[in-house]
Amino acid sequence: MSARGVRRLVALVVAVALVSIWPTVATDLLGRTTAEPAWWSATAAAAHVGLVVALVRAAWTGEGLRGACWAVVVTGNALVLGHAVLAPPAAAGAPAPWELALSPATVGAAAVVLPLGPALVLGLVHIAVRGALPLTGTWRQTPLEVVLDGLLLLVIVAAASVAVQAVRAAADQVATARTQADAAAARAAAAGAAEREHARWDAIVHDDVLAVLSVAAAARTGEDRAVAGDAARTALRRLGRDAAPAPVPLAGPAGLAGRLAEAAHRRAPGAVVEVGALAAAPAGARLTADVADAVADAAAEAVRNAVRHGGGPGGPVPPTTVAAAVADGAVVVEVRDEGVGFDPAAVAGGRLGLAVSVARRVEAVGGRAQVLSAPGRGTRVVLRVPLAAPGDGAP
Repeated sequence: MSARGVRRLVALVVAVALVSIWPTVATDLLGRTTAEPAWWSATAAAAHVGLVVALVRAAWTGEGLRGACWAVVVTGNALVLGHAVLAPPAAAGAPAPWELALSPATVGAAAVVLPLGPALVLGLVHIAVRGALPLTGTWRQTPLEVVLDGLLLLVIVAAASVAVQAVRAAADQVATARTQADAAAARAAAAGAAEREHARWDAIVHDDVLAVLSVAAAARTGEDRAVAGDAARTALRRLGRDAAPAPVPLAGPAGLAGRLAEAAHRRAPGAVVEVGALAAAPAGARLTADVADAVADAAAEAVRNAVRHGGGPGGPVPPTTVAAAVADGAVVVEVRDEGVGFDPAAVAGGRLGLAVSVARRVEAVGGRAQVLSAPGRGTRVVLRVPLAAPGDGAP
């Protein structure tokens, strides 16, 4: 239970307790069975009603609760003493003063704001104040009745104090657990962001830096060196751009279609692109910026891999297809070629293209990648990344 829930529970309990008391008080006042002067009864009753309203409001809002409780405690004792001073001696069989019906509220208010020990002390003080009435003769009561009434009030104090403190302790435990959960979530988010950033830079190094070095190392003619120079300049521009990437707002899956088509045709001009299904995505489907970047870049690297390796050593670029759709709360992108294929289990550990630029990219944003291939049967790279949950990112 939250702190707000505790306040409202206390307010409800206080209100119910007071409502159960005041019918008796009202009956005595309206029936003119009170022994003290009418002006005293009217003033005292009005003051107590005002304090009760203030107490319930303070318990509901959590503002000024301690002061309101102390006011009820002091007023309850003062009303009993006022009866002892103003009322004439009571006749045998006279009804109990209406002020005594407020005793549960007096001792209960102390239990709301104090631990059990101090609350019991205030309960004993009130019992002593009530003892002034038999001493002054303004209310006739046997010693046994005095003791039994006192014990009942102490039971009320103990029960109310233990209940209130238990509820507050439970609320504190919930608040502590919630704080710890928020801190753990923040740490997990920070770790996830760091992992995504590491994956992004690993992929950049593989896709641009290592690719440029490979082209440069293979250059033998002036034309080859010119191509290597263009590739190096392109890589530098991308490094400069990605060092501080501009935030990209959330977009529907349809906005990913153009990026996939551009990536496929840049690396394989003859590739077939089948991304029209993204335009039919359910209303409200969205991709966060990092997810869209990850799946687009991973698909581009899968196309590059098909171009470089799909035809085998010295072979032609195989027919390549890029397809995308939305299914089961995720965007699914498939890059397939009709090349020579390979055995995924036999790939050397030093080959980073599929491991870093494809798989790790989408895994860093909560997705997954699957490579399906066999010698002579082409290759399929299936990427699945989650759609944004409601409330993520900007609308």
